[in-house]
Amino acid sequence: MRGTIQRLAWAGVGLGMAVARPSFGVDWHLEAAASVSQQYHSNIQLLPDRLNPEAVFGTDLGFTTQLVAAEPHWQVKSRARLQNLFYTPIDAIDTQNQYLDLDAHYATERSRWALTVNHTDDALLSSQSDVLVGIVLTRVQRAETTVAPSWTYALDERTRLTLGYAYQASDYEARAGFAFVSSTAHTASSGLEHQLTERLLLSGTLAYTAYRADRRAIDYLNALAGFQYALTETLEVGVSGGGQFSDSETQLETLRLDGFQIVSLDPLLLVPVTVRETVTLKDRQFGPLVTASARQRFDTGDVELNYAHQISPSINGTLFESDRVTVTARRQVSERLNAALNLSYTDQSLPDANGDRLTQAYYRIGGDLSYAVTERWRLGASYQYTLRDLGERGGLFSGRQEAHAVFVTLKYDFDPFQF
Repeated sequence: MRGTIQRLAWAGVGLGMAVARPSFGVDWHLEAAASVSQQYHSNIQLLPDRLNPEAVFGTDLGFTTQLVAAEPHWQVKSRARLQNLFYTPIDAIDTQNQYLDLDAHYATERSRWALTVNHTDDALLSSQSDVLVGIVLTRVQRAETTVAPSWTYALDERTRLTLGYAYQASDYEARAGFAFVSSTAHTASSGLEHQLTERLLLSGTLAYTAYRADRRAIDYLNALAGFQYALTETLEVGVSGGGQFSDSETQLETLRLDGFQIVSLDPLLLVPVTVRETVTLKDRQFGPLVTASARQRFDTGDVELNYAHQISPSINGTLFESDRVTVTARRQVSERLNAALNLSYTDQSLPDANGDRLTQAYYRIGGDLSYAVTERWRLGASYQYTLRDLGERGGLFSGRQEAHAVFVTLKYDFDPFQF
């Protein structure tokens, strides 16, 4: 995997150099940053009290580098981030993560072509994610690649058309007892925006996704229409609504009773005979999709509210519904000090094998402070409280689990290297 990461990184650098060489008016430079973070988690795995959760201390060593090449009509940006996490006394959750990104676009008077490529090789812990449905006690390795080209065309001064395609492949390391399935997804989408007035923007999107995983197939069509309106020069609101039609097919391995077999006549002893067979379950359903947002800007910061009701495949390959509300407040306290407050609530539900629905809710409260010690050195501190409610589903994993986490980070930005 290390060789793959190095090849992808050099491919991104090489693409930036290849695009930059033909033109003498290219502005391109290299940026880099290194950071170290000390962490404390009271219950990083979000275990219930009866399983005796253990607090951990962690060290996060990170390095990020970015190569940017640009001129008036195009820009190529390649980025690599390395993250090394070490914990004590639980070392089973140590991990080394790599993230590679490439963003490129080319613009003419009326058209804009764009390409985004992302590759992730990391390890998941469900208690640290908002979008996963599942319980993970140890790290589960994941390799995920996304390729997304798009084209935007200005039909006139007020109307824009966007066509896009996205390919995503997710590969999870096999671990007994955890319901992760590797998958691929192809998405074709189209969008239309029209600036009706100076303050009112109308939009509509249509997207088709073909999701494929082991013994699972989901095809779904999403349609959304909405608007964004500037109530004042500093306050904007947006609402969109629509629906999703899905057609899913799942194959299950079952055992069927096929009579009895005599194994003894005296005494008479019968044993059941079972036959393994594959059962295909099909399901079609329609569900609503809703998004809403509001943002108030101030001279020294802003406050943003977002809500979304979504339906999408989970890590075990089944469709799950989620409602998510987030509130984010940012403020520049002084020339060197910035502060942020984050509040979020997520409610997720998905069907289980018995036809019932499993639900879980996340509550998160977090605060961040960032202080520029010098032009290159930056000191950060943050706190996060997490509460997960799994409901009364029975068994070990039920009820409510909570965790407190504190992070202190020191970051150094190297001088940009101009070519």
